[in-house]
Order: sequence, then structure tokens, then C-alpha cells
Amino acid sequence: MNARSQHATLQSSRRTFLQRLSGAGVLAALPGCAASLGAARVHASDDPRDSWTSRVSAATHRMVFDAAEIGAGAVFSNAASYLAGIRSDASPAAVITPVLVLRHAAVVLAFDDAAWARYAIGKRFKLNEPGSTEEVRRNPFYAIRPGQVGGPLESNETIEALTPSVIFLACDSALTSFAKMFASALKLETDAVAADLRAHLIPGAILQPTGILAVARAQQAGCFYMRSS
Repeated sequence: MNARSQHATLQSSRRTFLQRLSGAGVLAALPGCAASLGAARVHASDDPRDSWTSRVSAATHRMVFDAAEIGAGAVFSNAASYLAGIRSDASPAAVITPVLVLRHAAVVLAFDDAAWARYAIGKRFKLNEPGSTEEVRRNPFYAIRPGQVGGPLESNETIEALTPSVIFLACDSALTSFAKMFASALKLETDAVAADLRAHLIPGAILQPTGILAVARAQQAGCFYMRSS
């Protein structure tokens, strides 16, 4: 296959993946994480879950990307675009700290491959492997696998690529809602499933009581806001 044909195949696979994702009407509402942002005033505490706010406050450039749905991984694409743009124009001494809030249905983006496989997340969201009819049994946004043709993201947009540069915040309320759903389907205890999901977050992800609160904390720490789903 020549380079032009390979590129066309990759783009076709990516478009198919995104079309399937955009058509997956999963979880219209999850309790606890679907409220409007409003103008909440919050204050960071000494809780370790708030330690990230100091890092954000000290940054030269900061922005919060708010994802309530999977949205074809838009939150990662937006963060990667922001990083590239700022780095092309900022001084070498600039500190750039994007914050990615994964809440509501998007909290599944914060689960690792083991959780995606164990709880059939790909099947629930009707996601197949790029270029295949086989359902995804991994987090397809985490990394580009060797030999993979097509996929939802470019190499610089994956979770793996972004991890050193961003702060990932995950909504614990949404996680608990998914735990109830998975536990019911598999006839397991909700608390056990919730504990398992918390043990299988992507590296560096920080749980927050709710995603709405995480967005508010990020804005109070000086972040500009962008909806990213």
C-alpha cells in the first residue's frame, strides 16, 4: 500500500469510528453531574484532592476543558491544540497547565484498559475497534497501539501523550453512578465495583466529589473555560 492509499484508509477508519461514537446515545442523564455550572464560589481545602489547584495557580497559562460526554475525544483534541498553540508563541519559561475535567458520561475516559474490558464499556457505547466490527475492549483514547490503522485521535492527542502536561480530574459522583449500573448488570456489589473503578483510573487522574465542583475550582484558580464535548 502506497503512502497516499494508507493515509486514505486511516482517514476512512477514523471517520467511521467518529460516526459510530457520535451516534451512540448512551446515558442521557447521570445523577449528580448533569447540573449547569452556575457561579459557584468554592475554596480549596487541605484535602489532597485540592493539591492540584496550587499547580494551576502558579502556571503562566491555564485553561479548563470541560467534558460531559465522550464527544469523540474532543476534550483531548482541544487540549492538544491549546498546548501546541501556546507553545508556539510563549516564552521558554512559560508554565502551561491545562485542566481536563471528565464528568457525567465522559468519566469513562478516566478508566484504564482493564476497566474498559471488565465492564464492556466499548459495547455499552457501541464502539468498535478502528476498521473492525469487533467491539473495543480497551480505552481507545489512551494510546495508539502498534500497527493500529485509524482511530479517534492523532498521536499527540492521546491520554498517554497529554499526561505529562495536563491535569486530569474525574467526577466521583459519575463514577459511582457507573458502578451502580455495572454492578446491577453483573450482579455484583456496588461498593466493590466503585472501589475497583477507583483502582483503575488512568495514571495521574485525581478524583473530585463532582465534576461541576472541579470546573468551579479550576476557574477560581484562574483558568479560562472551554466546553469540550
